[in-house]
Amino acid sequence: LVRLWIASGRGPVLVCADSNVAVDNLLTGCSACGLNCVRVGRPEATRPDLEQYNLLERSKEQSSLATIAAAQLNGNNFWAQEKKALAAAEVICCTCSGADHPVLQD
Repeated sequence: LVRLWIASGRGPVLVCADSNVAVDNLLTGCSACGLNCVRVGRPEATRPDLEQYNLLERSKEQSSLATIAAAQLNGNNFWAQEKKALAAAEVICCTCSGADHPVLQD
């Protein structure tokens, strides 16, 4: 179903579940299908084998160390880096409560 939404140009698609384990299962399935996924949430709540999909890791991949250091001093810049990582994703995975994360708000 998620692949159909992506194929129809309706992305990024937000997929949510009640628990972190369930979100990790959704993330595993979506990434196995070759979809570009990002997981929003606390890094310690994610399985170690899925850390590469965490929003913080994806933000770091798209930024230099100098940019990250400057962004941490100014919270708004760091949100911009995270929003870039989300915009590049096809699928955004999070818990139902994580769907209210400030970075997902306009």
